[in-house]
Amino acid sequence: MVLTYVAKLQIGRTAGTAANKTDIPEFGSRGLSANCQRKEWNVSFKYLHWDPFIITPDGFTAYDCIGKCLKSQPDDANHVKLLHIFNKRTPCCVPRKYAPLPIMFYDRYGNVVIKNYRNMIITECGCR
Repeated sequence: MVLTYVAKLQIGRTAGTAANKTDIPEFGSRGLSANCQRKEWNVSFKYLHWDPFIITPDGFTAYDCIGKCLKSQPDDANHVKLLHIFNKRTPCCVPRKYAPLPIMFYDRYGNVVIKNYRNMIITECGCR
């Protein structure tokens, strides 16, 4: 069923294999800052072999959060500040906000369906 495959994109790790690893630069290799930031990560539906039933888009920029989390960032959540104080663990660079991705596809009956899939595109990264 088509909906099952598209839902896997939303919650599964399958999409992680669709990235072109060169889309995520390594720190220090091109003079990039090592601070937590959003970087482009392009996902291709053709690479996933979903192009026969997905009409549009051909792919999308999902983004990824990479980089170091420096101590005592002004916008840190109080919980992160406590982790610093008690040396529990180092905060990680993670997504903070997401945007939906509209996908037009054929369902199993050949009908054209447009559906918004929540939390598909990272719009903001931060330390947690």
